[in-house]
Amino acid sequence: MKLTFLLSILFFIITAEIYADIPFRFGRISVSEMDLEYYREKFPGEPAIVIGDIADCRFGYDFHKGFQFNLDRKIRIIILTEAGLDYGNFSIPYYGSTGRQEEISRFRAHVFNIEDGRVRRTRVRESEGFIQERQNNWKELSFALPEIKVGSVIEVRYRIISDFLFQLRDWRFQREIPVLHSDYSLNLPSFFIYYGRYNGLVELDIREQEDSQDRWRISHRGLATNIMARSTIFRWAAFNIPPMKPEPFTDNIRNYQARIFFELTREQWPDQEPKHYSTTWEDVYNYLANHRNFGLFLNEKPSVLWKYLPENLPDTPEESIWTALEIIHENVRWNNNASFYTNHTPQEVLNNGAGNSAEVNLLLVAMLRNLGLQSYPVAVSTVSNGSLFSDMPTITQWNYVVALVKLPDGEHVLLDATVPRPVPGYLPPRAINGRGRALDKSYNEWVNLESNIEFTKQNIYNLALNENGDITGTFEMLVGNFGKYKYIQEITSRGEESFWNQLFNQPDIQLSNKSIEFEIMDKNPIKLKANIHIPSYVARIGNEFIIPAIFFETISENVFQSKERQFPVTFDNTLNSVSIFNLELGDNMKFTHIPEKKSRRWGRLSYELFAEETDNGIKITWLNHRRIRTIPAQNYSGFRSFYSRMVEDNLKNIIVKID
Repeated sequence: MKLTFLLSILFFIITAEIYADIPFRFGRISVSEMDLEYYREKFPGEPAIVIGDIADCRFGYDFHKGFQFNLDRKIRIIILTEAGLDYGNFSIPYYGSTGRQEEISRFRAHVFNIEDGRVRRTRVRESEGFIQERQNNWKELSFALPEIKVGSVIEVRYRIISDFLFQLRDWRFQREIPVLHSDYSLNLPSFFIYYGRYNGLVELDIREQEDSQDRWRISHRGLATNIMARSTIFRWAAFNIPPMKPEPFTDNIRNYQARIFFELTREQWPDQEPKHYSTTWEDVYNYLANHRNFGLFLNEKPSVLWKYLPENLPDTPEESIWTALEIIHENVRWNNNASFYTNHTPQEVLNNGAGNSAEVNLLLVAMLRNLGLQSYPVAVSTVSNGSLFSDMPTITQWNYVVALVKLPDGEHVLLDATVPRPVPGYLPPRAINGRGRALDKSYNEWVNLESNIEFTKQNIYNLALNENGDITGTFEMLVGNFGKYKYIQEITSRGEESFWNQLFNQPDIQLSNKSIEFEIMDKNPIKLKANIHIPSYVARIGNEFIIPAIFFETISENVFQSKERQFPVTFDNTLNSVSIFNLELGDNMKFTHIPEKKSRRWGRLSYELFAEETDNGIKITWLNHRRIRTIPAQNYSGFRSFYSRMVEDNLKNIIVKID
């Protein structure tokens, strides 16, 4: 179910005539409310249950700071198993920027346990928390709540006071554990118009709206002034919400859990022209162009980069791109902070030699422009940040920036200088998440972030089998396109030895005479070569060896165990893989069974397995092609069936008899 609405005078919503009591009284609980067996019987296998999660958000006015919103929240959770103990680690996210930050107040937390048939309460104070830095100007006040054990009930209450009206909190109704009662109220004055969107498969039990007339006392031109304005009180609630848990190849489970998101589009004051923020994409650009931590950073003193330019400027756009990447990468390293906004000036970032993703890649855009290229910043929401809620203009959903170059032939090239070895045209997996938005006065367009994600691989194994079941030989691996890019990043960041150790994920494989060959600036694949030895690899039964048909590349189990799935299967990349196994037998060996040819196709996925005898052995060819990255939920059943057949065919064996 998806609902789109505008929180303004034009808002329309159906009110459900459903009312429910708040599910718990903060600070008090009875033994009967902590009946562990009741919850375990009702929710078998669940690690914990959210008994209630309640929030009320209201706007207020401070004569020194202006309008603010106050979010009051309280939550209660019961721990059912050892796996649920992690819910005793509780964090409160809060936002800060340009020397200001949100305030946390009215904090109280309790841990309840039953001892000797009575409820024992442990109080937790705000001073017991510790601050953790997060990304994109967010921090967390975190608590490791004490006395947590199976059967504990924890509850937390706090207030967020925020000047950052752009950061009006979204609300998650659904989680990875069952939620018995989730309730969100919002009292919104008509001065502020938000775009809102509900996303999820959960039907809300309560959707209410009530209008009121409020008096506001504000400062206008230095004088206190009273104004009357309409406010709208919204309430959304859902009960007995089933959990939605991540499954294999899930990009971000929060993309699919039921929640409401808000985006400030404009301010509308009496007798004044509206102030637009994100009504249109042009509004978004205008806002960011004049933001000190975005557009003003990008355009501040381009001369700070001039001293880094080479004496002899590159002759072609392609050479200029490489030059810009190398200059920025050599002088500014990523500090692992994914951010849409900068925290320092360009000169400070260059002096520090490190910066967040916005600082690194906005400097890259500036350097590309200094080299005469048409370059633009591209706003991105990373995989961990979540997918965009819609195509509507947005300022708050971004948490990352990459660079784009528009070539003379109209083609564009995406760039990211935060990685260990930047390569034009490729983005790290964290940034490959649907679409981004190029934000410039002359180029304000959607950009496909998934246009260059094909992982191509060709493996050739020349192997020999001896009477002890040992496998010895050589292998050569050619990896191209996005695969080459990923391998280069792994080799650079982990080192060659660590890279080799994880390449096969087989502890008994012994590699020697290893070599890695690649030229980062050409399009040829990376080449990996080594001698390979696996002692006692092949199972022997009597006088026969049982050999997996595709050896150590066998897919031995179907990770897609669920019969149904409510959200898509998402892979990191598309795939074009070919593996060839040439197996030579000893003089006293012969094949008694060779797998039949298997070939299947499902939509844009296909595989093929075939074997043919050679003069002194056998040649096995395994082809695996996946030309799409995402399998929609409605196609999951067919995909799962296809994958099951692939696993089944993977498990075919070769049988060799020893005379």
